[in-house]
Amino acid sequence: MKKMLSTLFAACVTAVSMSLAQGDPDTYAVIDLSEGSAATSYPVSYMAGEPAGGWTNDLSYVTNKLVLRKIVETNGNHYYMGVFELTRGQLNCLKGTSYGDPQLPVSHAEHQFSDESFNEALKKSGSGLLFEYPTEAKWEYACRAGTTNDYHFGGEGGTNDSASLGDYAWYNDNSGFSVHPVGQKLPNPWGLYDLYGNMAEYCVGDIVRGGTHRLPANSCTSTFSSPTAGFIIPEDQGYRVYARRPILTVNGGTGGGNFLQGTTNTITATVPPHYDFLYWQVDPSSVTNAQGLGELFSTNNATTDVVMPLGDVTLTAVTTETLYLLTVENGTGSGSYTNGQVVTITANPTNTLLYEFDGWIGDISVLADAASPTTTVTIAGGPATVTATYRDRRYPLTVVNGTGSGSYTNGQVVSVEATVPAHHAFSHWEVDPPSVTNALGAGFSATNATTDVVMPLADVTLTAVIEPILYPLTVVNGSGSGSYTNGQIVSITANPTNTLLFEFDGWVPAFAVADPTNATTTMVMPGGPATVTATYRDKSFPVTVNFASSSTASAIYGATVTIGATTTPPTAEHEFDHWEGDIATVADVNSVPTTFIMPATNVTLTAIFRPKFKPQNTFLALNLSDNSVSYSDTPPAGGWTDLHKTTQMVFRKIPAGSFSMGSASGQPDETQHAVTLTKDFYLGIFEVTQKQWEEVRGTTPSFFDGDTLPVERVYYSDIRGNNQGNGWPANSLVDGDSFMGRLRSKDSAVGAADLPTEAQWEYACRAGTTGDYAGVLNDLAWYAANNTPNSTKAVGSKQPNPWGLHDMHGNVWEICLDWYTFSLGSVEQTDPPGTGGVDPVSPPLRVMRGGAYNQTADYLRSAVRWNIVATNQLAGGGAITNFSLPYGFRVAVPQATASYALTVVNGAINTGGVFAVGTTLGLSPAPAPAGMKFGVWQVNPAGLSLGAGFAPNIAQPLLTMPASALTVTAVYIPESSAGLYRFVQNDPDGSFESWRAGGEAFTITAPAPAPGYRFSSWTVTPAGANLGAGFTADAIET
Repeated sequence: MKKMLSTLFAACVTAVSMSLAQGDPDTYAVIDLSEGSAATSYPVSYMAGEPAGGWTNDLSYVTNKLVLRKIVETNGNHYYMGVFELTRGQLNCLKGTSYGDPQLPVSHAEHQFSDESFNEALKKSGSGLLFEYPTEAKWEYACRAGTTNDYHFGGEGGTNDSASLGDYAWYNDNSGFSVHPVGQKLPNPWGLYDLYGNMAEYCVGDIVRGGTHRLPANSCTSTFSSPTAGFIIPEDQGYRVYARRPILTVNGGTGGGNFLQGTTNTITATVPPHYDFLYWQVDPSSVTNAQGLGELFSTNNATTDVVMPLGDVTLTAVTTETLYLLTVENGTGSGSYTNGQVVTITANPTNTLLYEFDGWIGDISVLADAASPTTTVTIAGGPATVTATYRDRRYPLTVVNGTGSGSYTNGQVVSVEATVPAHHAFSHWEVDPPSVTNALGAGFSATNATTDVVMPLADVTLTAVIEPILYPLTVVNGSGSGSYTNGQIVSITANPTNTLLFEFDGWVPAFAVADPTNATTTMVMPGGPATVTATYRDKSFPVTVNFASSSTASAIYGATVTIGATTTPPTAEHEFDHWEGDIATVADVNSVPTTFIMPATNVTLTAIFRPKFKPQNTFLALNLSDNSVSYSDTPPAGGWTDLHKTTQMVFRKIPAGSFSMGSASGQPDETQHAVTLTKDFYLGIFEVTQKQWEEVRGTTPSFFDGDTLPVERVYYSDIRGNNQGNGWPANSLVDGDSFMGRLRSKDSAVGAADLPTEAQWEYACRAGTTGDYAGVLNDLAWYAANNTPNSTKAVGSKQPNPWGLHDMHGNVWEICLDWYTFSLGSVEQTDPPGTGGVDPVSPPLRVMRGGAYNQTADYLRSAVRWNIVATNQLAGGGAITNFSLPYGFRVAVPQATASYALTVVNGAINTGGVFAVGTTLGLSPAPAPAGMKFGVWQVNPAGLSLGAGFAPNIAQPLLTMPASALTVTAVYIPESSAGLYRFVQNDPDGSFESWRAGGEAFTITAPAPAPGYRFSSWTVTPAGANLGAGFTADAIET
């Protein structure tokens, strides 16, 4: 709204500034209030300009007189605004109050004025003006005084710079946060004081404008506005008197405008053509008496005088349309109508049987159609007369299928004759309406093709009923027999007596039938009797079975056919999945062999094959009670339970791979170095629990008590034995009575069960991560920062690492196979077993990893190494007890295999997973999208040997797992495409394969060279290959 008003004022500034020049005799209205509230009237005087010395030189203009400034609007209307904010002195005069400091402005907190109370208090002035709050637009128009910027000072157009605001306003920089007497600052260009600051001034709509003495400069502008219920307190809200002439609004006439009370004005109704003036409607109705609008005012005169009351008045001229007479002779529609009104008229003859309408005469220019008995008249602003005329009536005689049609008068004799075509016969005459049959005269005969008719007083239609001659058709062994007319097209259908045993063979005689070989056809009926016969043969249907056997190549309807006794899968690693094709009567679409019932149609069935399921044996579970072993590829539904932590022991396969062992933390025993593990191994999902230890070893050594708590207070010698069990890495033997010895005896699947090597432990702990921890430590581990009370906790109660292993960080230290040595060095290692022995003068130390429940986070890092005395046997005899409280372990089971990840994209069945080298797997693509077909299998990385059974363009090949992770993707091509071509980009760090259509354009980019090298060129094999005009051999990207 502010922006809109500013734009309005900007557009009007020049005209307004000119119209407010000093000199109009009523530029200022001065109302003398000095007689106080008891006065019966307040004298009013008008002045062309300010008194000598200005208004503020005489305080009476501030305290007991009310000075109003005339404000002329761009449309010529004007209103008055108080030169000053309403003061306490003026309020004392108006209301008889006794406020001190009469020069101070009145606040809303001191006296709450309304529009009505303003007018009531000041109408005694006899000025003929209405007093009320200004609207926001009126206030801002007066405030701006022809300027267009934020402030009304600073030259033509005003300014947006508040630097001079202190000369014009009391605001927070100069007011001392107190209200000041009015008129002490400079006025605006139109002589109005204190429009900015001092007191915020009331406007219509419970809005205050101009800011206050408490507000900053940016709130004391021409556009500032705030609700009265906003942040400006009532003590800072004041008033500026606004007065205007009452408004006389004349709707539908002339004479309206702004007039002082008591002014006499002449108003005239504007009556449009073809309308009559009725009366004046007055709003509000309370001023309609003679005293309100003057004795000369008449509501019934189109032109009358109005004496302006002290209030806005709206006079509306009420008119009505003029009615004109329409006379319709010999018809209906006469009446009085308005100009332009459309009236329907109708001719009414005195005897409709003898006469009929002939036309309209008279004022026919107003008629829509002078030749129509029912038409319309458009009233043309005057009276009109039209007359309907008539003539003798003629009645139409219509002869259908014969001659004699025409229009005839009553009693005229007419001869009629039926027209009979070949292969047809006359039957009789039909009369419409039937009621006139007896009025057609004695000479009329309904059964004679030629007869006479006497014309009655009615329209008549005579129809000669002509019937075609019917000839018999006999259809033998089919349908369609009946009687038909010559040339009629007849549908005939062969109907064998047994549709299961016979099928249609042909029609005889063939010449009479449109298609003798079609069981349903048509024939054209000749002009005489006819016979046609359907012939039949035995019925049989072919059977086509793809990639499987069938007991027969064809069968009759209803026969049972055996399919799939043998199948031909694409490879040994594919198996039957389901049947596709005409499977409606197949007994079991998901099995072989099966049968189907031969339908009455050809049958084609195709055996669809899927890759055989190849278990990955991701998880190994050992039952400690009955020593049974089971494998699975996924955890059980609902997850691992306490059974898997107590009477069972579960392991997760860790595939062979490489990683960076150690850390960059600067710890001397954590030097980073590359490690490759060439063989898979299983590792316990959980630390060995107290119950598992008891199930295997039969003892309960732990300090803390709980079946699912990790076992602790166990030594390397307890786990592997003090005799054969201390031979690692020379051998992997253990004592038969040790934990590992007893565990190995339970099943060959765990016959090599042991502690993990230090490298195996860190590889499994990291689970592909490279940071200090395998995830968010607080989610993964029990340690000093989150362990209350300070003790071990049930295994698996924290989240697992990315490979599904729990408690690799914290809970208890985990003992490893290796002898402890301070530094592992920085040399790349493969399957490191650890150091070969120990310093004979040092205690025998084995490695521990993972940290414990009572340690800080730094000790739980994936790379942290610690050690433990390998035995609890003292050299001089006896044993160490209660020393290994936070020490436990988990079990590893080494494997002879190396497994790698296979990812299958767009496979019919996702045969991806982690498989041992040499494993053979079948592949099948998913169904191709609409309009596409299988193209090739794209392999990455390129160059891998995938076995003799694999060819990229075979949809269902046999893949032999290489010693590398790989991704194979089924690529689809448009059905119309001839094929794809293999493109291999060989980079220094590997090869990338993609398949491309002939003519396809694509971009290749060389990788960034290693330090000390630069890109040279591309070499192409075969050398003569045409790679297109865009290929540049010496460009890094081409």
